[in-house]
Amino acid sequence: MKRRASLEPEPATGSWSSERVVTRVVLGVSAAYALVVGILALLRYESFASDFDHGIFSQYIWLLGNFHEPFNTINLRTLLGDHVEPGIALFAPLGTLGVGAPGILVVQTLALAATAPLLLLLARAHGARGWVAAVPALLWCASPVVLRPALHDFHPEALVPVLLVGGCLAVARDRYVWFVLTAVVACSMKEDVGLTYAALGLVLLWEGRRRLGGALALGAAAYSAFAVYVVLPAFGTAADQEFGPRFAGDRGDSFADVVRYSLVHPFSAVDRALTPNDVGILLMLVLTTGGLCLLAPRRLLVAVPAAALNLLSAYDLQHTISYHYWIVAAAAVAAAGAVGAGRVRTPGTATWLRWGAAAGVLLTVLSLQWGSAIVRQIRFEWPRRDDRRAVLDAIPEGASVSAPMHALAHLAERKRLFVLPEPMLPVRVGVKDGVDREQLARELEYVVFDPGMKFWGSPTVGQVAAEIERRGFREVGRRGGTILYRKEPGA
Repeated sequence: MKRRASLEPEPATGSWSSERVVTRVVLGVSAAYALVVGILALLRYESFASDFDHGIFSQYIWLLGNFHEPFNTINLRTLLGDHVEPGIALFAPLGTLGVGAPGILVVQTLALAATAPLLLLLARAHGARGWVAAVPALLWCASPVVLRPALHDFHPEALVPVLLVGGCLAVARDRYVWFVLTAVVACSMKEDVGLTYAALGLVLLWEGRRRLGGALALGAAAYSAFAVYVVLPAFGTAADQEFGPRFAGDRGDSFADVVRYSLVHPFSAVDRALTPNDVGILLMLVLTTGGLCLLAPRRLLVAVPAAALNLLSAYDLQHTISYHYWIVAAAAVAAAGAVGAGRVRTPGTATWLRWGAAAGVLLTVLSLQWGSAIVRQIRFEWPRRDDRRAVLDAIPEGASVSAPMHALAHLAERKRLFVLPEPMLPVRVGVKDGVDREQLARELEYVVFDPGMKFWGSPTVGQVAAEIERRGFREVGRRGGTILYRKEPGA
């Protein structure tokens, strides 16, 4: 019978390398990660440094939690017409309680932190012992590939790692019901996550779990195809007007155009995909496991879909770890590293631990640099916090508001919230069919104006200010550089 891993698989032996000591270190590092990163994420939000996506998801969760139609006025799309992310409905209770904006940051941080002990369990389930089993877990907490999305707003994909690694552990323990549950929830976090699970299904099929692997590969691939080609078009035009053209760049208007271009120009496609920056990211993923993922090359195939979507995209943000785009691929590589840890033989243990220690030092230095940048951002924005908070507090509950990106998450508990200069100036594309911007602009009650907080699109500060005046808004409050405008009656 297969030996099942546990957080306390053996009694303490008193040795620094005992399983009990290793477990306590991993749990301690995970807890410290959750505490420090969680505090930084909340302080970033409180200092008005949160960006566009945090506002979007905060409004979705408030709408869902209060049983309103999930039509997001920030991006002017419905829930299933923006991305196919029905899984965020699981967090609707946070909206009901009125803690959606900070609550989702806490949930995201805890999910990323909890991935580390699951990686330890997964490594042990595949035969790893001692500190080798802890390498992927500890490096996960040290890696900037994980830290950066944790400190840049909230994104449902950041919840996939704990589900993916937990699902792999469930398979290793023959807990198939739990595996299916984690797979369903993970795929509900974004439409393309199904491709990662389809790749996992092929790997399981290859490893001899034919029924499970085949069903997963077919089901997950079909789900992603249905979400992209049926659900998204049925609920809006975002795929055609924003996502497809953004992904394709000068190669066309859709994913199919990129595939066609790659087949006709294979060498050019490879050259564009594997820039020095992209190669550096791939190396960073390998370092996040101390190289142990290379011992489980078959499991690395799980990371291919998510990585390929980033490498093939013309969207510049998908070619950096500063955002959330690489977190699913990072989870797949980390899981491969946990499996690889079980393939380290005793004579090579010291070598792999040295590699892991070296990778840990490098990753920690890079993460500390990024953490320091976030601290500087918080310190820069914090002196303006009270002024901005006072202006936002003067807006009546439920009033229709247009505000800069950094203020959106703080105003998300309302049905009508727009990113400045919407809806007065049309800057968003791929909006829901039938949206009447002029009607929304006529019904707009308040505008928050602050040149220190980002607007959307290309209009200049002067153009936005002129449009506010043209629409009949008058200043009713000012604190520091933040101004509150209200529409004059009859304007």
